[in-house]
Amino acid sequence: MEEKEQAKEKAARGKRMAKSAAREICYTAMFVAIITVCAWISIPIGEIPITLQTMGVCLAAALLGWKRGAIATVVYILLGLCGVPVFTGFTGGVAKLVLPTGGYIVGGKEYIELIGKRLTAPSIGNEVGSYAYGYRLFYQGLFMAPHTVNQAVKGSLLIGKCMETLGYENFPGLDKTPADITRAIRFDTSKELCDFIQSVQEASPIDSFVTLEPWDMPGYDSKVIMAAGCFVEGASIELSADAPVKEPYTAYFQGGLTYEHCKYALKKMLEKLLPARESL
Repeated sequence: MEEKEQAKEKAARGKRMAKSAAREICYTAMFVAIITVCAWISIPIGEIPITLQTMGVCLAAALLGWKRGAIATVVYILLGLCGVPVFTGFTGGVAKLVLPTGGYIVGGKEYIELIGKRLTAPSIGNEVGSYAYGYRLFYQGLFMAPHTVNQAVKGSLLIGKCMETLGYENFPGLDKTPADITRAIRFDTSKELCDFIQSVQEASPIDSFVTLEPWDMPGYDSKVIMAAGCFVEGASIELSADAPVKEPYTAYFQGGLTYEHCKYALKKMLEKLLPARESL
């Protein structure tokens, strides 16, 4: 009798477990469908359409718990990777995850921030985000990058050679292949340092009329002077320079969209620095 009772209890427990597993599978499948439908619902606001996909994921986590909610989300992503049109715009396939918008489907906060900074610039990447209107600018940047960097490096070498001729030490050495577009130039006095930065500002396409003043910038232990009359704020590929106003008086010069612009900036630099050197 005991053996029969144990067998019955075991069978009943197995049925309950089977029902529970079937119920969890149904709930998971239901929320995969909910996330899919939410991804299909698009609200056009300006250039950036907003979907309800994130709301579907949040609902899955809130109602199913984080484990089953995560399973539902993973199943949704795997279906999309297999080509099932579950992503926004009734699309699917691996390509959707390798495009910039893939970050909205899978990715941690820190990774999304790094992607944003890489795609645009550290100062604006997280504010702009990824959207279809910006793809053309990304591709244009990739297309033009080799020539633009070449122009900036040529300008850096030209200015470095002239500064060396005037007796100013600069890094990297002119006998070495530059590792990036930045050049450090060391001056003898704070006035020469500030004159150099001011000359870069006067050669800038934006705000060339501005007179620069060193100021107490947060994060620095001394006053800082910056020249950045750029079309895109924070774009180091454009002609710019900055320096902490303290010994050793070192300015950091970078960028230049065209070699001609760098030559024009050099003309401004020489107008300010040559009189001081000739008086020595």
